Amino acid sequence: MARLAVQECGRAQADAAVGLGQALLADGRPDAALVQLSAACGRHPADARLLRLNARALLALGLPGPAIGALHLALELQPGEAGVHAELAMALFNAGQPGAALPHSLAALRLLPTASHAAMPSCVLIDLGRHEDALAAADEGLLACPGQAEVLVNRSIALEGLGRHGEALAAARAALAAAPDAPAIRHHVAATLLAAGTLTAEAWALYESRHDLHGVRRWPAGMQRWDGGPLQGRTLLLHAEQGLGDTLQFVRYAPLAAARGGRVVLAVQPALVRLLQGTPGVGQVVPSGAALPPFDVFAPLLSLPGLFGTTWDSVPPQLSYGIRQGVRAPGELRVGLAWAGGAGFVDDRKRSMPAAALGALGGIPGARFFGLQMGAGAMPPGLAVQDLMGGIQDFMDTAERMAGLDLVVAVDTAVAHLAATMGVPTWLLSRFRGCWRWGHGRADSPWYPGLRVFRQAQPGDWDGVVAEVRAALQALAATHGVLGVKGHEGDTDGPHEADGADEAHGTDEADGTHEGLVARRPRLPSHRRVAEQPALRVLPGQAPPGHPAGRQDDRI
Repeated sequence: MARLAVQECGRAQADAAVGLGQALLADGRPDAALVQLSAACGRHPADARLLRLNARALLALGLPGPAIGALHLALELQPGEAGVHAELAMALFNAGQPGAALPHSLAALRLLPTASHAAMPSCVLIDLGRHEDALAAADEGLLACPGQAEVLVNRSIALEGLGRHGEALAAARAALAAAPDAPAIRHHVAATLLAAGTLTAEAWALYESRHDLHGVRRWPAGMQRWDGGPLQGRTLLLHAEQGLGDTLQFVRYAPLAAARGGRVVLAVQPALVRLLQGTPGVGQVVPSGAALPPFDVFAPLLSLPGLFGTTWDSVPPQLSYGIRQGVRAPGELRVGLAWAGGAGFVDDRKRSMPAAALGALGGIPGARFFGLQMGAGAMPPGLAVQDLMGGIQDFMDTAERMAGLDLVVAVDTAVAHLAATMGVPTWLLSRFRGCWRWGHGRADSPWYPGLRVFRQAQPGDWDGVVAEVRAALQALAATHGVLGVKGHEGDTDGPHEADGADEAHGTDEADGTHEGLVARRPRLPSHRRVAEQPALRVLPGQAPPGHPAGRQDDRI
């Protein structure tokens, strides 16, 4: 009897610890929960409930390693518990271990085929680049849970990865029919339409769902959104959202907004303020996060294409920044390289490439390489690269130093947008499932007439992309020495700085294309030069997650 009483007392204590841990986590206090749960796990090491709650507290505090360890212990105690497999799969997936997550996601679905488990295997397989298997897993999930919207989204993404774009859109629309108000699903349908070149009112309206992906809208509270109509003398605030590259791409709409008859104030990331001073039609440029001047209505920059009814054939021309091109002698092709973006970007591990992959560009006669990689660390092995990034303070510095280059080769980052906007020929190296703005299978872009897209043929295949770039560079360098570059004469020591800036200082990344120096469409008036500003830090871009794991794509 005494032994039974002790066991019952221990069970009661464990139950109390479980209740306390749940309450603290629900109250948003994972630090306090961890203290209580860690102690309780020490007293009750065989209670899987406490281990799972302890893992949740650790994950909430950004400690995935110990959390995964706690879940493995829980799994040893409950090997047939679907919930433990599901939690372990998600923890491993979010820790960048999709291969380890896969068997647990499959086990969760087969042990308990519920809606909460049905989408996990296809999501993980998409991340692994196994689109055929992902399609099969999505179909298995739909057998278990017919019409499940999240599984239909993953089926759409798998079909897209297989190049079956019509079927992908059909699956996306089926997901939307199943969950018409779900922001992540509306956002996926928008991205699918836009990537297919279907720039329609429906696509832009669905794209507005990006504001709800975080569960809260981030525009000024209590203020009126602009509907695109006549301003009639009112002040319009246009504010940046997402990353630096997004701002550079969509600021082109500011002059069109000003033409609606009002004063335009532009609020952008601090690193862009000096560059965007003097944007045509803009009365004032202020840094995001600073006190805002008075305004009457506002609009996010990425909402402007929809407000202006942009189609594939009516994309406005990009702005230029009044940066004078450097002077150089014909014969040497100056190529800027940027191979990584900010680590804060949710899909950076797919967007960025290893520096070593660019080593295959070595030995091209007539080509000289310059590093545009902020915080570059080691340069690509086997490739002579002159680092240009010393002393960079903001994107005006970057633009001035980029002006002396003939070509920029970069992954999909703000550097690519800057180079292409300036009219520097740009070659953009895109991951397999790239951003919607680069479309499907096309090498050009209506957003930047001087840009050329090189995209992975298979997920993660940077070597194939670099091989294509090498062949194109060899051809370009061979003709460059004969034709020269218009407006570049005289210097051979490195990119010249515009307006007397020092040589050999770098800038950011670039994307791009170059078909032997493409003719560019007429541009709006260039920006004014402004007085020197204090040093500014280039902040990593932000983008909304497309599914609970927080990736940039739309898997759920």
